Amino acid sequence: MLTTELESIIKNEEEIIPFLKTLSPKDKKELWSQLRRIKKGVYEFSEEQGRRICHYNDAQLLLIDVASFVICEKKNFSRITYKTDFGSEFFENEILPWYVPSWYSDYINNEKKISYDRVLQLSKKGFLKPTTSLIADCLAIVWDDDLFNYPETLKEHIWYLFQEETIISQRYSYVFDDRKNRRWIDIFTKLVEENHIEREKVITHTILTFTSGFNKTNTGWFTDLLLSLEITKEEILLHQEEIFTALNTQHSKPINTLLKYIKSIVSEEEFQIDLFIQYAGILFVSETKAVVNTALQIFEKIIQQPTTDKSDLLKIITEGLIQTDEKIQLKVAKLIVKYGDPLDEPLKDQISIYHESLFFSVKEVLSSFLIHEETYEEIEEKNCISVLFDENEIPVYSTFDEILFLIAQVIENNEVYHVELLLNYLPKLDQLITNENVSKLEPVFKRVLEVHTSRTWTKNVGALEKYYIPNYLNEYADILMERYPNELQKYKQFRNKKNIGDELKYLKETGRINFPLGVYYQLILYSRQLLKENQKVDFLSTPTHAPCWIAPQVLIDRIISFEEKGVAINLIDFQIAIGRIPVQDFKGKLTSLIQKINHQEIKEVLNYHFSEKALQTLTIDHPELWLQSVISRNIQDEITFLENKLNTNFDIERGVFKRKFKSEFASSYNYTKVKFFLENEVINDFNGIFKRDYLSSLFHENIHHNDDMKVLLLQPNNPNILLSKAFHSFYFGGTILPEVPEQTFELDYLKGLEKVWYKEETNDAPYCVLMGGILNPGNVHRDLSVEIWLNVNDKGIFDNKRFGAIIGEFQARGYAPVKRLTDLIVKRMLNISKKHNENLLEVLVGMVENMPSTPIRGIKKVLELIKELKTSHSNYLLSDRFKETLEVWKENKGLKSVINSILEI
Repeated sequence: MLTTELESIIKNEEEIIPFLKTLSPKDKKELWSQLRRIKKGVYEFSEEQGRRICHYNDAQLLLIDVASFVICEKKNFSRITYKTDFGSEFFENEILPWYVPSWYSDYINNEKKISYDRVLQLSKKGFLKPTTSLIADCLAIVWDDDLFNYPETLKEHIWYLFQEETIISQRYSYVFDDRKNRRWIDIFTKLVEENHIEREKVITHTILTFTSGFNKTNTGWFTDLLLSLEITKEEILLHQEEIFTALNTQHSKPINTLLKYIKSIVSEEEFQIDLFIQYAGILFVSETKAVVNTALQIFEKIIQQPTTDKSDLLKIITEGLIQTDEKIQLKVAKLIVKYGDPLDEPLKDQISIYHESLFFSVKEVLSSFLIHEETYEEIEEKNCISVLFDENEIPVYSTFDEILFLIAQVIENNEVYHVELLLNYLPKLDQLITNENVSKLEPVFKRVLEVHTSRTWTKNVGALEKYYIPNYLNEYADILMERYPNELQKYKQFRNKKNIGDELKYLKETGRINFPLGVYYQLILYSRQLLKENQKVDFLSTPTHAPCWIAPQVLIDRIISFEEKGVAINLIDFQIAIGRIPVQDFKGKLTSLIQKINHQEIKEVLNYHFSEKALQTLTIDHPELWLQSVISRNIQDEITFLENKLNTNFDIERGVFKRKFKSEFASSYNYTKVKFFLENEVINDFNGIFKRDYLSSLFHENIHHNDDMKVLLLQPNNPNILLSKAFHSFYFGGTILPEVPEQTFELDYLKGLEKVWYKEETNDAPYCVLMGGILNPGNVHRDLSVEIWLNVNDKGIFDNKRFGAIIGEFQARGYAPVKRLTDLIVKRMLNISKKHNENLLEVLVGMVENMPSTPIRGIKKVLELIKELKTSHSNYLLSDRFKETLEVWKENKGLKSVINSILEI
């Protein structure tokens, strides 16, 4: 009856308060479901009108909100209100005197949709307990002449504006009439001048806001407020402690302002030098040059005072040598030389910390303070680096629970290799299933359906987890439901309720792989085949070490196991496996094990791959068995031999693409476009993973970004076709400057590049992708690219001259601003070590060698960096091509001086 009465009151717009006053807690619980139904029906979408329409008028909406206010508990109270102000006079006078819900204050404080006047009225009557944040937010938008309505406003509440972040900096936006002094800066100035608030207190509170964590805009506003007060030298001296503490702010504007104040009092007797020094060290690591320069000026004034300890002050100043700006380093160095003692060992030790990061000109100035020159060991040149470690070895699963746990992770795509582990272990799991444990698979099957039928893509899920794996597991669930009808009855009912219909189709037997995930589709079919045949063997291609590698002994053991059990070897499985064997010299280590293999040609492929025999001496009947190994080893004589033998070329298979630059420009960036293309037609097509239509799909079709790494790691020894596609896709049709907030794909391939770059690479694709990362506008991309560059150089598997040539080729065509490159070099790549400086010199020399006869914009900074690096590596021989380019550039007056300096070194 209560529900009917409530609905009638709302419908007929009757008085609701007497009805609500009679309700008990039990009545309110009963009415909640009815009220929820009413609220859901307030709005309805009208196809005829093409918009949502409201079924209630304003009076009825108010009745619904009043009922919600009284009936609902906090967890059920909807924040979707209509035209109701729960802090209005109506609620103050008609509702709150007899009912104040426990959540009322929390609601008002969180919503903040209330005026300052209403806050005070409600709090005085005890209905509301306002937070300082609410008071500050409401006060920030009052008019200046309303500040005198309540005594607590200027006595207490106004100081909340310095404690809570508000829109006070935007107050001028609310001016709609001709009142004066509407800006809060003007208001504070007036209040101080008329002695309504204490000037010293305003100064103190303003300075304290600098370290309160306010955003840049608000912190800048408070800085302007401080400037508007025009504080005197005496006031600066009085507030020294607050000023010094505020130097820890993260924003540069207040720091610059405070340093000007400090500079004005540094010579005063009352200046607290020791206290200032406690806080001043942070100034020299600032990213703002003006802050560092002003700090140096202040310290020089302090050093000149006869009572100061110059040695201790110079140790602090020395921290400025961490700056990557040569001019700042020189200023620091000159102060050290001017006021320091070369016999001061602690000072020399402090300077030595920064030895590697010093510019050569700075080292010359500090020569008497430097302890020794850095020595370094030459990096042993290596063709490849081991990628097989105990730390990245993937566990082997054998029990039902272990495999079940693995399958549960697959659908979430927690690791790129989990899908392959699933395909490998599902046939084995089938043999471990019993009547007692089969029901444990239900949660996995349910999760698969949820992921597949969801309209959204969860964080890590790709097309494999959303479509292909659900197809396979759903088909397998059908097999198990037929085998164990009673045990899986509940799951069958669940799936029927989902009404998936034809959404999950059975896997079709097909040899076609003409789409990016086609190889994975074939592996799924292969897993299903092994399951149907009740075969308990490991895929040849299942990784043994994360993220994609296979230990050679394990592969040979697997092949032998296949032969012993009479299981035919799958071509794609074999090709992927060979592409995942680290290319290293195993000669003599695996000979006896390989001899146990019966298949003659596979045996010879392994003999060749593990450096047991030369390719030219072996019989090649099935090129598909050999091609992966030949491309993985990437020895040009062997590639040429096989190309001649087969009367074709392997440009597509190896991902060797030509580059063509377009003359037009992207409209919003003004950087040139680039395109990859193949120049030569080929004669032969190959089967398996080298099927031409599959390789074409990799290059031309889109791959979901949660699948791209899986596809890349199918052939870690031959990643070039996918890396070429990546570079082509990201940067063609625009530039390496896609101005979007998040560039997931580029980061994916940079991370993938880091995983597969373990050997000396002779193709351009990895260098192009790394170059794209180096020149990318995103900080994350550039930082990751620098880390990759440092790592591959540490391993001695990187051609810096070639990398520089590629950068020069692209920069010469206006592909990206040169300043972006030089800024990154100065901040992240310069002076890492003497060896890295030599590597960097090779990059820049290679870059200049591939530049046109007309110098491009920003090239002067590149030449200055070359001068700096060449000075430290005077034995480095510059090529004739490099010198010829500089001779031509000398005609440019702006470059002549630095070019002459380089050539004279």
